[in-house]
Amino acid sequence: MTISFFHSPPFTPRASLIARVVLMACVVILTACNQTVRRGQIYYGELSDRIQDTAAVNPEANIPFIDSLETNSLIPTAVADYFRANAYYPMRQYRVVEFYSKKALNSDTLFNVWPKAYYICSRNLSNNLFTKGDHDGALSYATKAYDRAVRDDSPDAQLNAPGLLLFISLCQRAIGKEKESERNFDLCYMQSLEQTKKDTSFNASFHFAHNTLSVLMALRNDTSKILTDLWIRRSEDAVEHLYDVGRRQQVSKTDLMLCDNTTAMVNLHKAQILYNQGFKKKAEQAYQAFMKSDYAKSPGGIVGQYNYMRAAQRWEEAIALIPAVEAVKSRMDRVLNLDYLKDLQTMYQLYENTNQPHKAMEVAHRMMEKLDTVVRNQQLSTAAEMATVFEIQQKERMISEQQNEIAHQRVLAIGVSLLLIVIFFGFFTIHRQRAETKLKKEHQKLQNAYQMLTVANERAEEASKMKTSFIKQISHEIRTPLNVLSGFTQVLTTEDYELDPETRKDISKRMIENTGRITEIVKKMLELSEASSHSPIQRNAQVAISTIIKKATKEPVSHLTPDVTFKMVDETDNIVLQTHEQHAVRALSLILDNARKFTDKGSITLTIRKTEDAQFVAFIVEDTGIGIPAKEVEHIFEEFVQLDEYKEGTGIGLTVARSFAQQLGGDVVLDTTYTAGARFIMTLPLT
Repeated sequence: MTISFFHSPPFTPRASLIARVVLMACVVILTACNQTVRRGQIYYGELSDRIQDTAAVNPEANIPFIDSLETNSLIPTAVADYFRANAYYPMRQYRVVEFYSKKALNSDTLFNVWPKAYYICSRNLSNNLFTKGDHDGALSYATKAYDRAVRDDSPDAQLNAPGLLLFISLCQRAIGKEKESERNFDLCYMQSLEQTKKDTSFNASFHFAHNTLSVLMALRNDTSKILTDLWIRRSEDAVEHLYDVGRRQQVSKTDLMLCDNTTAMVNLHKAQILYNQGFKKKAEQAYQAFMKSDYAKSPGGIVGQYNYMRAAQRWEEAIALIPAVEAVKSRMDRVLNLDYLKDLQTMYQLYENTNQPHKAMEVAHRMMEKLDTVVRNQQLSTAAEMATVFEIQQKERMISEQQNEIAHQRVLAIGVSLLLIVIFFGFFTIHRQRAETKLKKEHQKLQNAYQMLTVANERAEEASKMKTSFIKQISHEIRTPLNVLSGFTQVLTTEDYELDPETRKDISKRMIENTGRITEIVKKMLELSEASSHSPIQRNAQVAISTIIKKATKEPVSHLTPDVTFKMVDETDNIVLQTHEQHAVRALSLILDNARKFTDKGSITLTIRKTEDAQFVAFIVEDTGIGIPAKEVEHIFEEFVQLDEYKEGTGIGLTVARSFAQQLGGDVVLDTTYTAGARFIMTLPLT
């Protein structure tokens, strides 16, 4: 709807001054809010760094520090919950981590005050839920965050969106939706690659390489060679890109080590994929490339060697690595839990596969000895985490009750004050609304009238243009043959002007031709009037294809120049149509005549065949003329349209042809795939 500001209700000087003051106040408030949000995010980032530094020395010291920040209103509750989740993670209280992560994400506060933390928290929670097998939960949180990220054009959102999509893909794969998973793997790759073009930092390139490596890791047991070859190549390209960025930006040794480690892990997973698919020689080459890296000698690399040897069923080599693997895991200060028993079970299977029953029995005894301790530790860990969660809930309940009481008193005090204000403004508002309603109604009437006037004016202009175009073209088309007739008439009626028989015969021929042109124009105009009615034509006659072709080709073919040949291919065995003979013949004749006008040399071919569904007959007219641009595919069917103004015609032949075909239950279309000239296809129903 068009809105005219010219007819808006006028402001009084006082109202205008108030409006400007309010507008300035809003601008100041919004600017202050934006600056506050930016300062808040910087402050939260500094606190996060401090909490991470403290966690490396004494993780438990972070909890009272975070509580004090929240109590003194230095950080919102959602940010405090996010910090608590990070603080409990080094203490391995994963239930508490999950509890606080969900609390932080339960409202929109974290996203509004610190979007970066929101995306990181969503990724971490999705990872934790996925690791413990809660694929539906992980999918839910990752999907919600990803939907937000794709609508958020901030750098943090764009950086984290592919990682969130990666978790969605992994969850889909885990619950059996492999096709959806593979599509999202591809989308994750494309988004990560696009992000590296927008953000040329090393961090963005590392996210790209890490996301690609994660997909490769998920596919390490997949048997589809096409799929795995694609992701091996993508992973290697991503790592190569990471190296290039690192060299160009002269990153630190730590970042270069990340490049080397990522390359090593790509080779390790590539080796396992190739081995699983039966390409043992290539698998060994990839594994040897992994072994040449410094990462292979690191704790993670030693565990990677051990896992590969087990996957490759190289039992002796896997057994040889057991002391090194146990040394690595002992340095991790592991608690005796179910994972510890799983490691012993793996050792037991290795000794069994290498026919070492004595060592297998030793491991079995160790499993039995540690079983009670593992169960007790698991129970204590669960109880401790549940107790922590219970204490947290109790504390939050007390705080909530206190806050509710304070809020109740505050609301009561404010309510009394507002009541008087509301009563005053109520009377003022009622009076003002009545005045505004009346003004709006009058304003709406003016707008409606203005809009109707605009539409009427546009239609009048359009009609005027069409009228001018019509008169111009018709006058040109009629004037030319009339001038010819007038000239020859003067010659024939001039006294004492003798003409030889050959000249007189030629003049007579030309007069007949131009008389025919005028007759044809008038005929087309009458047909255009008939076609414009859009009323269906009665299809009450049985007409043979040969009859339509014979009558439709007679006139256009007779006017062909010697440089143009006419060909016809009938593949229908002269079937019979239920149609209207005169209109069917005329529609085809107009299409052929159009081909004749725009073909100076070459050929015109008429092909008749049934359509694929055997419901229609297609009359296909191909020429080797000037052709029609694809952008004009519908424009040429409009009334009075001529792409070449120097050719004869009124620009209504195709309009009439299509209208007749449509009224007969068919259509006329231009085939834009044909490039040797123009190809028009007219279809008519069989019955």
